[in-house]
Amino acid sequence: MKWFRSAAAALMCLCIALSLCGCGVRMAVEWKPGREALFTVSGNEFPMPEAKILLMEYQYGMEKEYSQSGASEFWKQKTQSGETFEEYLKNQYVLDELIFLKTLNLLWEEKKPAEFSPEAEKAAADAGKAYYLQMTGPEKEMSGASEEDAVNLMRQYRKAELMQEALTAHMNQEVSQEEARVISISHILLRADPGDQAGREIARGVAERLLEQIRGGEDFDSLAAQYNQDSRTRYVIARGETEEAFEKMAFSLESGEVGEAVETENGFEIIKVLNSYEEALTASNREKIREARVRSAWQEECREYLKDKSVAVNTSSWENAQLQESQERSEKRFFEVYRTYFPES
Repeated sequence: MKWFRSAAAALMCLCIALSLCGCGVRMAVEWKPGREALFTVSGNEFPMPEAKILLMEYQYGMEKEYSQSGASEFWKQKTQSGETFEEYLKNQYVLDELIFLKTLNLLWEEKKPAEFSPEAEKAAADAGKAYYLQMTGPEKEMSGASEEDAVNLMRQYRKAELMQEALTAHMNQEVSQEEARVISISHILLRADPGDQAGREIARGVAERLLEQIRGGEDFDSLAAQYNQDSRTRYVIARGETEEAFEKMAFSLESGEVGEAVETENGFEIIKVLNSYEEALTASNREKIREARVRSAWQEECREYLKDKSVAVNTSSWENAQLQESQERSEKRFFEVYRTYFPES
């Protein structure tokens, strides 16, 4: 099961500035000189070089997919909370990921759900060695990582993945087709500010007149081209992505049906459903929902474990950790190598 997050998910987190962790008590501490750890969970350290490998990996992934104006400018952009993307990546995203990683490993040692087999140990060693050997000089210098660090990080991710599977093995992971259903629609938006009652009444009147024309046989698309005040006419939507009234109307319609005018925050909207069941997109959304539920379940187990634990963070060293500036980069990413040796089940 894939539990670590993709670069796309990381960017989404950056843009909406959500904190995924909230797991346990974090304390900023003065670290002893020369002590190379990012944080401790009740005294159990997580090495700084391993943290820098993950920082570098997520940096690369997001720059490759989303940086159009140059990496330096990309990381200077700010989230809604006012942090730069670089600050958020380090202080929330990577740090949270690694606290969860460490917690899952501590749970593994405590619960012993299975044996970490000699075969798994060998695969972790081979994966770590393969990853380290193809790291470039600047990458090794930036991270300060050794081959042993790379091997240990591979081992930790494998134990964490196995622990996550053990924690969620007995939960109901079924997602109904209706819950995951994705539909495609066309709409006509007649804008009116929420506080403009007169404007809303005008929008309502126009919507009712347009509905009469549509039901009298006029072409929906032609009217949409003339009256729609949204930048787009067509959308593909799933549940939870629109206002409740809009969703209720849209998902009650069959393919080709046009619903009553719906009042939303933006004004009044007329919805036509083009396809009430996008099969491939529904299947993809079903898996997305299932993965989110699984992740939420094991994260809750981690938070429960951390309730009576302390998380001490080496904030000064982490603030000084630099993103990789060199364009001399290894061909394969850490998780690519990981999946070569530990295929997804």
